[in-house]
Amino acid sequence: MLKHPLAVLFYLTLGILNGFSNNSTSDITIIIESLPANTPDNDTIFVCGNFNNWIINDPQYALQRRTDGKLSVKVPFTIDTLEYKFSRGNWMNIETGPENTYLPNRIITDRYQLTKLI
Repeated sequence: MLKHPLAVLFYLTLGILNGFSNNSTSDITIIIESLPANTPDNDTIFVCGNFNNWIINDPQYALQRRTDGKLSVKVPFTIDTLEYKFSRGNWMNIETGPENTYLPNRIITDRYQLTKLI
């Protein structure tokens, strides 16, 4: 399970695709710097949320390993509040806290935020 939420340190980078009009589409790139030590190396990490109808193992939102060893994925930010969670592809392997309890949804409300550290 993904444990220790503070160990999942990530940056959110905003990419504006269509300018700043009301109909603009923007993406956020989530970069995970490190995973908890007990996360199996060969497991795929996914992000799901209100941007993909909470499909827990959507291959489009599987994090990819970068050349610097970090994991990243780009998600659309087309609504006022982005809610999401990390998982290993099913609801039994969802991100948990230090005491193995389920965490509330992660939330981003600032569409123009460039970086966020957790």
